[in-house]
Amino acid sequence: MRSIATAYCYHDWVQVAFLFALRVILYLILFAGVFVDTVLDMTRECIIDFILS
Repeated sequence: MRSIATAYCYHDWVQVAFLFALRVILYLILFAGVFVDTVLDMTRECIIDFILS
């Protein structure tokens, strides 16, 4: 929404591109964190199952 307002009010396409790139990078960091958390949780469960068996 902010990007549309920036493009409409200021006609500053460089700032719109920067905001879009920043948003993409932050989402990638977020998804990478979720992926690492899921992998660690699955590894922990596998280790617990191995120890208990």
